[in-house]
Amino acid sequence: MLEDLTHNSSVHAAGVVIGAEPLVNILPLKKDEDGAITTQYPMGPVEDLGLLKMDFLGLKTLTIIRNTCEMVKQWRDVDVDVDRVPTDDQKAYDLLNNGHTVGVFQLESAGMRDLCRKFKLGSIEHITALVALYRPGPMDLIPDFIRRRHGEVEIKYPHPLLEPIANETYGILIYQEQVMKAAQVLAGYTLGAADLLRRAMGKKKVEVMQEQRDQFVQGCAEHNNISKRKANEIFDLLEKFAGYGFNKSHAAAYAVVAYQTAYLKAHFPVEFLAANMTTDMGDAAKLFAPARDGSVIRFGMAAIKGVGGIAVEAIIKARETGEPFGDLFDLCDRCDTRTVNRKVLEARIKSGACDGLAGSRAGQFSVIDRALAKASSQARDRESGQTSLFGALEQSSQSMQDIVPDLAEWERGDIL
Repeated sequence: MLEDLTHNSSVHAAGVVIGAEPLVNILPLKKDEDGAITTQYPMGPVEDLGLLKMDFLGLKTLTIIRNTCEMVKQWRDVDVDVDRVPTDDQKAYDLLNNGHTVGVFQLESAGMRDLCRKFKLGSIEHITALVALYRPGPMDLIPDFIRRRHGEVEIKYPHPLLEPIANETYGILIYQEQVMKAAQVLAGYTLGAADLLRRAMGKKKVEVMQEQRDQFVQGCAEHNNISKRKANEIFDLLEKFAGYGFNKSHAAAYAVVAYQTAYLKAHFPVEFLAANMTTDMGDAAKLFAPARDGSVIRFGMAAIKGVGGIAVEAIIKARETGEPFGDLFDLCDRCDTRTVNRKVLEARIKSGACDGLAGSRAGQFSVIDRALAKASSQARDRESGQTSLFGALEQSSQSMQDIVPDLAEWERGDIL
């Protein structure tokens, strides 16, 4: 391996380069493996050419929010405008602070659930801070941040001018914008110059950092009569936080989406969870929906592992041509057992999809082979047009065997 030689190229998943004229006039382009047009230059030279780089993210959570609101309208006839829900809803914050955050955007990991319980969220600003802190690096600040939040640690500021900037985050600078604002207020930086300072701190270029330090110390003296020693102390603090500071506008947008999902889960849990599960099924639409009374979630048969859409279509087709299925023998007799096979029947029984038929799950499971064998035999007879001379007698004898035994049900743990 030789240093500083490019050994492979990769494509940014969501990066888009924008210019004032066709990019082919400015830099070389190429097609990637999927046929998408990409730049041949990496990130640095693209920026040096004055081109704008944008990162466009897609969130499936936005689809979940939309689908939840549509289901609430459909089943409850309630219009929910998530962009106008109250941001101080106690029910939503109780859900978060109790750690019931499965399905809640950004807050559903075990670590985040624990953090929500300890921190006791009370505003979207709190959610914004946790989103920014819960990453490698700034996570080390979390214990102190929680203690400050609950008044267990006295909050001190290196300079009084930093108080309005860091008051929201209990004296800890966790956002890039706070670092920029501090440079503007303390040392008279323009916001453009402050952004260059932030970027220099993030990249830790020694020569550039020394230039910025000199400029910062001089600006502090000129604008606020801050001593050289104190200015250097503040610069060290800013440099420490800038290394892992998060973009607040990004964290705030995520926090709003997180709060909206918490609100929907708190007030419309059935619709919210149904929307979550449907979205996670990929492109299989409408597999989950609330029951009409809104109390439970109906789980689509095709989503049961081991069943699949073809088997479900066969079952529905058979169900629509006669009475409801009576038992497993009736089900097998009326369905094509090449499609509705042993694997499908096992998955349906284990998942509870056959609970409406005769017998316990244990009893149904014990007669799968018999039910399939009988159905196959009858199908062959029908295809060949054969009937037995002793048909009535055989039918009576078979009916005695074709009963699902009333076995003791499986243990609850096994069923779950």
